[in-house]
This record gives sequence, C-alpha cells and structure tokens, in this order.
Amino acid sequence: PSSVNVELGPEVVSWQETGTLPAVGDTVVLALYLNPGLPLPVRLPAHVTASGAGRVTVRLAELGDELEEFWQQWVFRQHRREVHARRPGY
Repeated sequence: PSSVNVELGPEVVSWQETGTLPAVGDTVVLALYLNPGLPLPVRLPAHVTASGAGRVTVRLAELGDELEEFWQQWVFRQHRREVHARRPGY
C-alpha cells in the first residue's frame, strides 16, 4: 500500500486520511507496515477519538500484555532513533 505519515504514541495514533473519514466512536483496525521488508502488517484495534479536516486520531484498544509491551518498546525505539538522527553530526 502507499505510504502515509503517522504520528505514533504508546496509546494514540494519528494520520492524515485521504479517503472516507471514520466517525468519532467508531472501532477500526489499523494495519501498520512497520518495516518495508516485512510483507505483513501489524494489526491493532483502536477507537476513533477525533476525525475532521482530513485528520484521524485513534486510541488503541486493549492489546494484551505481550502485544502492548512489544508496541510500547517499538514506539520508544522509533522515538530514540529520531532523536539520535536529529543530533548534529549525524
């Protein structure tokens, strides 16, 4: 699928939607391709908390202990990589 920039957090995901916007309160399943080399997405259930002007924000639903831990660690690693890349000399 085509790339879409998203804002990731341990409990919240937000993105600019070009298609039909879901309504606030809807339950959705996010299909996130975390690495271009991995052909299958991570699917995460979420509840729409904001939807308007082409922007959608969701709060992740209960993921279960193992998936929640994986997700939080992965988001933290991405954040650390971004901070590292912004340092002068990199």
